[in-house]
Amino acid sequence: KNRVYTWLFDHLSDGRGRVSPRTMFSAFVEAVADTSNRFSDYDLFAIHPQAVHSGVRKASAFRKTELEEDYPWIQLALDPLKKKSVPIEWIKLPDFWRNINYRTFDAILDKSKTADWFLPWDPDETKTIRREAQLKAVLVEIGVLKLRSGEIEKIDLPDIYRLAYDIGRKGGIRRRV
Repeated sequence: KNRVYTWLFDHLSDGRGRVSPRTMFSAFVEAVADTSNRFSDYDLFAIHPQAVHSGVRKASAFRKTELEEDYPWIQLALDPLKKKSVPIEWIKLPDFWRNINYRTFDAILDKSKTADWFLPWDPDETKTIRREAQLKAVLVEIGVLKLRSGEIEKIDLPDIYRLAYDIGRKGGIRRRV
């Protein structure tokens, strides 16, 4: 139908639809290496289709490392979503951040004092709701979260980050360990 196959691009893009050239390159490097290691007798194409999946997983881990260099607090912000599934309603996300067992904002503030991090919200801000809105805005701006508009606003994570931070997708296939 004269449409370019976009699976790889869709899985490597962030919430703003951008793909880092280094991320794309690392996916191809891993796919080629995986093809030569696991599928050495495969000679139909240069890259085996299953090797592309391992390339995406490797690129996801690579992108996570890059993201955490720029935003060291990102792991703490996304930890409450680990083992959960997206998309979720926006109004439920702050509940994960305010969980009794894991208070995201307190954890980020405590760590930022010793590590001298630049915070995604005003550090003097005492209103939790304002902090949550500022953190959401920063996560959307850097492409970690995607907003889905509709009757109820939902948030989603692009596959490149969802895989790296071990977050599920509703309706998706269970990951192999």
